[in-house]
Amino acid sequence: MASLTIMDINDYKKNALEFWDYYMDLYGIEPTFKTYVDNQAVATSKEHVKVNFEFYKMGWSLIGKDVSNSKEVYNKHFKGSDDFGKLAEEIYKAGTIKEHEETQQQVSLNKIENIG
Repeated sequence: MASLTIMDINDYKKNALEFWDYYMDLYGIEPTFKTYVDNQAVATSKEHVKVNFEFYKMGWSLIGKDVSNSKEVYNKHFKGSDDFGKLAEEIYKAGTIKEHEETQQQVSLNKIENIG
């Protein structure tokens, strides 16, 4: 069974060319690699684009289009979400530690009140 995430190189080239033609017909201006990736994220999913990013880049390049901003495009879509995930984890850990410390302080206060 063929993978749903890894298409044949020609499929990526065909996909890029079809998008190029569609966009040119619709708007009359040339789409950029960023526009292509943005569209793919909406048409499929952000996760699909993340898994297949290098293939989309290859397809765009195979139709002779500029991919020199691919790192910026990738970071726009995925760097922030990766950083957000790390930040959320740090906040959760910090909150858990603080809650633990507050619970320990309350236990200590309860012991003092019960003794006194």
